[in-house]
Amino acid sequence: MRTALSLIIGISAVISFGLVQALAQDTSSVQGRVLSKSTAAPLRGMKIYLVSATESGFQRSAESRQDGSFAFDSVPAGRYLVLDEAELTSYVRWHRPSASDVANRAVEVKAGQTSPHVLIYLSVGAIIQGRVTGADHQPIRGLQVTALGSMTIDGLARKLPAGSATTLEDGTYQIIWLRAGTYFLAAEIQRRAQDGIEIDENVQAGPTDSLVRTFYPGTLAIKSASPVTLVADQVFSDANIQMRRGSVYSLRGIVVHAAEGYTYKVYVQRELDVSSLRMIRVAEDRSFSIGGLLPGQYGLELLDTTPVVPRWPAVLAYMKVEVNAEDVKDVQLAIRPPPIVLARAVVTGAADMENLRLFLRPTSNPTAQIVFSQRGSDGVYTFRTPSPEPNVLTVTGLPAGMSVQGIMFKGKMVNDAVIDLTAGGGQIDITIGPRAEP
Repeated sequence: MRTALSLIIGISAVISFGLVQALAQDTSSVQGRVLSKSTAAPLRGMKIYLVSATESGFQRSAESRQDGSFAFDSVPAGRYLVLDEAELTSYVRWHRPSASDVANRAVEVKAGQTSPHVLIYLSVGAIIQGRVTGADHQPIRGLQVTALGSMTIDGLARKLPAGSATTLEDGTYQIIWLRAGTYFLAAEIQRRAQDGIEIDENVQAGPTDSLVRTFYPGTLAIKSASPVTLVADQVFSDANIQMRRGSVYSLRGIVVHAAEGYTYKVYVQRELDVSSLRMIRVAEDRSFSIGGLLPGQYGLELLDTTPVVPRWPAVLAYMKVEVNAEDVKDVQLAIRPPPIVLARAVVTGAADMENLRLFLRPTSNPTAQIVFSQRGSDGVYTFRTPSPEPNVLTVTGLPAGMSVQGIMFKGKMVNDAVIDLTAGGGQIDITIGPRAEP
């Protein structure tokens, strides 16, 4: 009996081995590399597709490795095209590639033979790459590295994300599609999120020793970080970051006066650092929590995210919270009707104000929604859903030769066009007159 069983197993093994050999002989592999078109630097993390040139429906995908290489194994004999993402979209929609050099990437797969090496050159702008390590100089994987570019909004210089990448097993990262300019690099823990909203429900109570947001080459403050200046299509290598650790804390709260059936999210931002903005999901019981906060002052904004007709999300509540050497608990974000703001333009001299436009934008978040005014038949401008916090008033569409001479809110002059709506709405009076000759 044992002999018969051994014979059956042996025959099965021979048959299986024969099938594997036969399958291997009937297929082949397609290999290649993805390189920068301007510098020939290897590009990692790029999606590459193998599409049959004769049969519809055959499609495989691969991602380029750190050295730019990619491979498709066990490919049946036939004729194929090797495409990048943009070319694949064009090929599927119009059945033709979008790039003129795709013909050079048509490959003939023959059974049991390795196909010719395929080179794909992509225009990806300037590149920043490097390695992220800990204090022990060991690589750290799974961190998010963001390139922060400078932008002037409302007359203030801001640092906004221009590109990002995730560190690999060896701690390396590569940020592509950057324009010429100056950037600051920040590395931090990558948090579980959906559609950009954090959904991690396991927020640890502080103080917790943790890796904290670190700027290149290894500082906690952006003012002491080293900038990286790029020219067009440059590859900046060795942008290595040594992570710092620190005590972090948590913040927990609840939304008050929430409407039934509505969904919400909370924006949490440290001081005026727009790049530190985080979005937190509000749970069904109207609670929210966030961890990993360094000591400092934070602004909290509550927004309605109910999936209805597309619209700008309205800021329903705003408050400032100080995080010191302990967790912050029992925060109450109370929904209240948005302040109604009326504006009148007092014009000196005869001028057509038909094209005059007014809008408000929160000073704490230059990427937040712009609230436009509606002009009534009586010439009064109405803002119906501004954020209940300090806002910058912007006036556009002034006639030639005219300028804003002064702005008053609730009967008091304001500086730098900042309208403070923290205590509610009111009337804005804008004085417009001829621009003074130099």
